[in-house]
Amino acid sequence: MVKSYLKNHIKKYVALLTAFSVAISLIFYSSSRVIAFDDEYANKEGMALGYAVINGYSKMYYRNVGDPNGKAVVYSGLEITPYVITMCGMYILSHGIDVDKFLSDNDYAMQNIENLNSYFSKIGIKSKRAEKFKQSIKDKNIKFAYSYDNVGIYIFDCNEDMAYSLIDDNEYVDFVLVGGKVPDNMKDLNFDGITDKKDAKLIQHYLAGDLELVDNDEKEYAQYASDINKDKSIDINDVTEILLKAE
Repeated sequence: MVKSYLKNHIKKYVALLTAFSVAISLIFYSSSRVIAFDDEYANKEGMALGYAVINGYSKMYYRNVGDPNGKAVVYSGLEITPYVITMCGMYILSHGIDVDKFLSDNDYAMQNIENLNSYFSKIGIKSKRAEKFKQSIKDKNIKFAYSYDNVGIYIFDCNEDMAYSLIDDNEYVDFVLVGGKVPDNMKDLNFDGITDKKDAKLIQHYLAGDLELVDNDEKEYAQYASDINKDKSIDINDVTEILLKAE
């Protein structure tokens, strides 16, 4: 019965595994926030796209707002194998994860990442890429605030220059998440924590082709953040949806 359940929900578990690692969801949408990805990201290619979106978010945040608190989350990810998916699914089933709380409560998300890291340690799952990542930054004498070798998540002091270097030049880094925590809102082009008329105006700039975007990561984030109604098309309907909610 458990095997059948896992088989029928394999896509969900791929996404939830990444959600633990990324600390944002790849499938679910919170009832109060628009911070999650959907199931197009729940495969190898989609996860790479998801990482580009997160890196774009971080780059645009640094460029437009600055350094929020000097910390960042770095993910050097696990290889997604059937065994990893199955064990993650078993963990989710046995621990009764509250997905909405995971999406909206950074402390809860971090506690579950720590628990998942311990669980993976007990059953012998470890990110080999994470070991190589730590070797690649050995000369920088970094002091980790949090170090989860099995999951592949690290939180440490990280300035803008270092973040860009890790994103663009380190082959063992999947993404750098600015601020060292789960963002309140990933659909937020002006990075003030809410999706409102100011974001609608920026989406209009995006549609006009005059929203400044430096590289592909920023383009992927802008596309993701501008798709308010999640129909995979950026158009005036996305602007209208924000404005109607603001009334």
